Amino acid sequence: MTNTSSNKWWREIKRLSGQDIKQEWHHQFLDDHTSIKSLANNINDIFVELTNHFEALVPIDPPTYVPEHLLVSQYEVYHALSSINIGQAVGPDNTPNKLLRDFAFELAPQEFQ
Repeated sequence: MTNTSSNKWWREIKRLSGQDIKQEWHHQFLDDHTSIKSLANNINDIFVELTNHFEALVPIDPPTYVPEHLLVSQYEVYHALSSINIGQAVGPDNTPNKLLRDFAFELAPQEFQ
């Protein structure tokens, strides 16, 4: 397994807190009465609780007229995605550049079928 930034972060947190670096993180939350599945459900419940007051996004109707200079073809989308430099930082949506580049065909396939 390759070390990613998150792996290094967890390793350092474990080292600073005196935990065994090789032990999986979730074991510190388990006891004789808690399973990994119930731990995952508890974590999920926390995330749901944090966002349960959010209002659902409502799609808006697209404009009836789009200026020609704003339109792009599926090929242009494919070409732009397939030439993304994976060494650069991700955009504001935090989607990994490698994912965008590797799935360029799937993200803009209509013109190729």
